[in-house]
Order: sequence, then structure tokens, then C-alpha cells
Amino acid sequence: MEESRNQSQDQILNEMVSVLIVDDRIENLIAAEAVLKNRNYKIDRADSGYKAIQMVAINDYDCILLDVQMPEMDGFEVAEILSANEKTKDIPIIFLTALSTEKEFMMKGYKSGAVEYLSKPLDSDILKIKVETFAQINKQKKFIKNAQKELHKTNSSLEAYTSQVNSSIRYAKNIQNAILPSEEIIKRVFSESFVFYKPCHIVGGDFYWFTIKSGKALLACVDCTGHGVPGALMSMIGSNMLKNIVEEKNLTNPAAILDEMNRKLRTTFNHNNVGGIIVDGMEAAICSFDLDSKELQYAGAGRPLLVIRKDGHEVVKADNYGISHYTPPQHKFTNHVVNISEDDYIYMFTDGYTDQFGGEKGKRFMKSKFVDLINSVRVLEMKEQAAFIEKTFDAWKGDVDQVDDVLVMGFNLFKI
Repeated sequence: MEESRNQSQDQILNEMVSVLIVDDRIENLIAAEAVLKNRNYKIDRADSGYKAIQMVAINDYDCILLDVQMPEMDGFEVAEILSANEKTKDIPIIFLTALSTEKEFMMKGYKSGAVEYLSKPLDSDILKIKVETFAQINKQKKFIKNAQKELHKTNSSLEAYTSQVNSSIRYAKNIQNAILPSEEIIKRVFSESFVFYKPCHIVGGDFYWFTIKSGKALLACVDCTGHGVPGALMSMIGSNMLKNIVEEKNLTNPAAILDEMNRKLRTTFNHNNVGGIIVDGMEAAICSFDLDSKELQYAGAGRPLLVIRKDGHEVVKADNYGISHYTPPQHKFTNHVVNISEDDYIYMFTDGYTDQFGGEKGKRFMKSKFVDLINSVRVLEMKEQAAFIEKTFDAWKGDVDQVDDVLVMGFNLFKI
């Protein structure tokens, strides 16, 4: 049973994203397909509402791009039919329209079953991130739905049901872990490094990210709004954003990456959002290390960089703005060139460690105590540093509940 569930999870994670594009004009079909064709997508076309319903009946789609204005059967009618069908009601439908985007018109679309509205001519960046986000959420729904079906088949008691729900959430952790780089991959580049990652719940809103691009190692430490399942969904959105920005826009400058993340987040959450502004966001520290010149660049959206040296330490301050609706769109994050030597260690961390209540008086750990802790472990091997940092956290917390996700990353960038 355990093995079959793991296989089901792997299938959902690894299968291609299936997208149906519906439009009665061939030039619009070609244009939308061209935006998505270089991604890991299987794309089908339908040139009428009737054709779309027939194709959805025999294929399993992760997302549907649906034109509103079509002869005989318009997009509203198609969406209503699909939303009324048990098999197709959960497929996310993104309306594509050249018509009015007034509130009354858009509300009609949402009531008919759409999850988003995009205006023509289409912005390729917006289209890609919307499709990817909704498709990934739909995949998670499929996995959870499959787990629930299995749950009802194999369990008849409330105790068994609760156990299986918890098991499903643990599988969701595996889904989230799939977006995280393994420490082994990081150590192949930086042998002297560690990642201490301790979600508040089974899944969490903190995540780390790593890649090599154009001879530079890019490291990110990110704290998303919330924890648990909402935080985990935000972390998937943030990870996808980083991947798209670095791989497609070829950005390696940390400040430019944060600028683009801020733009994309505002666009993703607030574009044509009738229900109101979504204020969720994230804080992040991003480093870019040139593997040849050994130059380190850093930029922070609310998260600083800690450099531990033989003769002391330096805290490179982050911008006071996070990545969110509250950050002015014209704000440009600050890029820092940080001087480091082969004996220096850098640390990135979210606020979960410093905000944890505990100790004899039940107070927060605080940033100053954290800096002192990192200074004290500098002489240890990185593996031992991570163990001591974890042991100190557990001792401080004691019987007090963990209040937030915890993430601490440490590196000697010269130990390659």
C-alpha cells in the first residue's frame, strides 16, 4: 500500500502539464501555443466550444485557456458545462478576452467557473506564470483527491480516517521537498556548507533555492507569508518564480532578481483580481557568487546576510521592503558587493529561529543572541555547526510550541 501511494505521487510530480487552448481563430491558438511551447507542456487546440467539450471528455487537462467570444457556444457556456460535471469541475479555466473587463462582466466569468481573467493582447510573462501556478495547484489537488479516494476505500473508522489525512499531508511534504535542492547537490559545489530546515508544521513556508547560471552560484533563502499548507503553496509559487526569472530571463544580479520577483508577485496576485488585493508575500536573501572571480553579490528583501570573519562579524543589511503588494512597484532593491576571504563564512536565515519563544523566562531568542551563537560555532566543522545550532534551538524551545518555520544556511564559498 505504501509503495503504491509513493508511485502515484511520483507519477503526478513527473507527468507533463496538459493544457487545452480554445479559440475560434487559428492565429490566437498559434500565438498562445507559441508562448508555452518551450516548456514541459502537452498542448492541444480546440477551435470551438463543442470541440473543447468533446476533448475534455476524453483527455485529462491541468489547465484550460478559454476564449470568451466564440460563435454558437461562447466561453461562458463552455465553462458552465465543465463546472457542472464532476469529472471536469476542478480543471482551472483561464478566460482570454478582448471584450470589456468591467467588474460586472468579469463576475459573470467567475460565476461560470473561471479562476482567472487575462486580457488580449496577452502578456507572455503573465500567461506563463498563471498557467504554471494554476496547473501546479491542480496537480496537488489531484494528488490529494487520489489520497482521499484511497482513504475512503481502505478506512471505515474516524481514527483510521484521521491517520490517513495526516499521512496525506506527509506526502504533501514530499511534493514540497521536490522543489528543494538536496544538500548533496549543494555540497558538490560548496563542500563546506549546511542547511538547517525545520518547518513549524509538516509542510512550511520557508524554502531555499540553489542553481548554477553563467558561471555563478545562486543561493536563495526565502520566508513566505504564513506556514503550514498556505505557506507551502506560497513557497511553490516563489520557487517557480526564481526558476523562471533565472532560467528564462537570464538574470544573475541578486537585486534585479528581487525586482523581478516583486513585479511578478504583484502581477500574479493582483492582475484583474475582482475579490480584492492579496497581501501575501515573502522576504528573501539572495547571493550570487562568481566561481571564477570569487566575487560575492547579495541583495535582501527583509532578510540580512551575516558574514563571520576571524576577527569579528559583519551584518549586511537588507532593504526594509519585502516582496509584496506593499512594496512600491518603483522600488529598486539594493545590490551589495561583499568582500570575503577564504576564511570567511556566510549565513542566511529566516526569522523563525530568532522569533522562537523559550528559555527560562519564555522570551524570544532574538537576533543578537543568534549572531553570538553563530560566532561561537565558527571553529566547528559545518556538519557540527548545524548539529549545535539545532540542539541549541531545541533546548531553547523546550516544551514551548514552535512558532514559525526555521531555516538557517551556512557556507564557506571558497571550499569548492
